[in-house]
Amino acid sequence: MANLVQLYPNPSKGAFTVNLGNTYDEVMIELTNNVGQVIQTRKFSNTNQAVLGIEGASGLYFVKITSSNGEKATLRIIKE
Repeated sequence: MANLVQLYPNPSKGAFTVNLGNTYDEVMIELTNNVGQVIQTRKFSNTNQAVLGIEGASGLYFVKITSSNGEKATLRIIKE
């Protein structure tokens, strides 16, 4: 999963798309700030992409993705 997942646009003004590379039955996406605080957690079903938004301040955020079959990926995104 890790080498198939892409985020765009990066840097972002807030809204961004996560392209998962494959279609997953269920995927959990957790957005955290640079000190590890969870900003949002969302679950998506039967999809190969997800659209999310960052409502916090400008800076570095982490997007942690976990699929129902245990695959994981963590990517960085910058909010302008």
